[in-house]
Amino acid sequence: MLVHDETQWRAKPAPATLANGRHLQVGLSRWRSEHNGPIEVCSDCEDDSHVVTLVQRRARQELLISGRSVWSGGEEPNAMLITGPRQGRWRGVVRGRLDNLRVFLSQDLLRECMNSVLGRLPSGDICLFETDRIVDDGLRQLALAFRAADLYDGIAGPSFVEGLALAFGSRLIERHHGRTISAGDAAKPAADRIGRALDYIDAHLGRTISLSQLSDIAGLPRSRFAAQFKAATGHPPHAYILHRRIVRAQERLRATEQPVVSIAFDLGFSSQAHFTTAFRRMTGNSPALWRLGARNRTS
Repeated sequence: MLVHDETQWRAKPAPATLANGRHLQVGLSRWRSEHNGPIEVCSDCEDDSHVVTLVQRRARQELLISGRSVWSGGEEPNAMLITGPRQGRWRGVVRGRLDNLRVFLSQDLLRECMNSVLGRLPSGDICLFETDRIVDDGLRQLALAFRAADLYDGIAGPSFVEGLALAFGSRLIERHHGRTISAGDAAKPAADRIGRALDYIDAHLGRTISLSQLSDIAGLPRSRFAAQFKAATGHPPHAYILHRRIVRAQERLRATEQPVVSIAFDLGFSSQAHFTTAFRRMTGNSPALWRLGARNRTS
């Protein structure tokens, strides 16, 4: 599971471990409560992450840092707050039922983004701001996309989350420094490098594939790889991986008697239900109905 329930308010979840032993440089959590009355929560833990909080359900919320109110109001769904590294005592007061999705962007991820945007690494920890209610449609759309993370869990989840986090972090760096990633050949596809990544995907469709693995194989920084991959294929890595898994499933459904559940597990899906949802979204039919129709067309 990529999105963890917060058992402690604003506590960073343990990083997910990838197939190659690396850890995801982004954490996802949800803070939910069904209480209608005021709830007060607090934390003294320090954390060097930048955190995006996306409001999922309308509620009145207030955030206080060292006794000073920095965020207060009746928040509508999809309202977004971004906070910098946490130091000192933080306290929150919530009135009404709530559901917040949080994205924790690590220092390592932001250093990678800074190097991509500015061509240099920071001399110390990155602190872009204490708290900011940024109004930016691009950032909001990226934040909203994190809500789909669990749809890709066990399939292309790590690549999906890493790609979104890199795009979000790079945009934050650009806004803070008033810069944009240079055009040049940053988004120009390197056919041989991308080709190696495509070959790896097709040979490992039954495994979890991360953006880090693919960028290593291509010999490119992750942010540059993601741009070049999309330029070459028309799809971001996570969408391409899912598409290839569904295409491989169609081949098996058409040519073999292998049970649907077996095909699902062979191709890295966490369950038959998860496979069926992804398959129907792409083809318009369940695997069983698609198999029947494909065979009727060839008979």
